[in-house]
Amino acid sequence: MILVSSAVFWMGADRVVIVPCGQDLDAIINADDPMIGTRFQLEGPCTYTVDTMVELNEGDEIAGPQGTFIERPPRSTRNPQSPS
Repeated sequence: MILVSSAVFWMGADRVVIVPCGQDLDAIINADDPMIGTRFQLEGPCTYTVDTMVELNEGDEIAGPQGTFIERPPRSTRNPQSPS
């Protein structure tokens, strides 16, 4: 644990939050205390949901394996069985 804390100190973050696969990434990051620099360590390779803008605060960083971005169009709210 001391080795991990030292590595985080040199990278600028005050703490590390491990983000398991399949989590809502923007909800985790945006709910974080803005007064604490946090390194969000992504597990991977896997998929994370992001449905809102991710806002990093001063001292925050995201780390993990390189990934790809897949943008999907918004879902339709129209009932497919109702007349158009």
